Amino acid sequence: MGIMAAFCVVNDIEAVIMPSGVFGTVAFLHLVEDVSPEESVKRLTHSVKGLDAVLAQFKMGKIETSLYKDGAYQKDLVPTLVLGNLSDAAEDALIGELDLFELIKTGKAHVDSKHALAHLPSNFVPKKYQKKPKGSDIPPQDFQAFYTKNMPLDVAQATLKRFES
Repeated sequence: MGIMAAFCVVNDIEAVIMPSGVFGTVAFLHLVEDVSPEESVKRLTHSVKGLDAVLAQFKMGKIETSLYKDGAYQKDLVPTLVLGNLSDAAEDALIGELDLFELIKTGKAHVDSKHALAHLPSNFVPKKYQKKPKGSDIPPQDFQAFYTKNMPLDVAQATLKRFES
């Protein structure tokens, strides 16, 4: 999480970073008027040679997932395969049930499960809304998140310097 936060900080990208199972980390980008999420991902992957990044967005009632590398769009990916490993909190944030930036700023979050359930993406159903076979309950995961504005630029640069090679 620290390395992804450092990448975002040196590229002036405001995000909340969370763990994401086998895929490493997931960064929820803050919406900025003058920079689109696509431009942020292009800038991030351009500045870090060899870094692959997947941009997942909830648009027009569907989840879209796209692969970026070396500052350019590569191809679309199947959302279910990409997002199946996200934590419950990350899924909640992606579908708009949980506002991570409000949670970071106030320490509180309004969770609207009824609204989220009524507006689920047509091509992706989060784990908690899927029918589960009896006895297949997975224990809840601890909530972990890091807000990039809490990392000073010099700390981000020092973090990346350690992994320069």
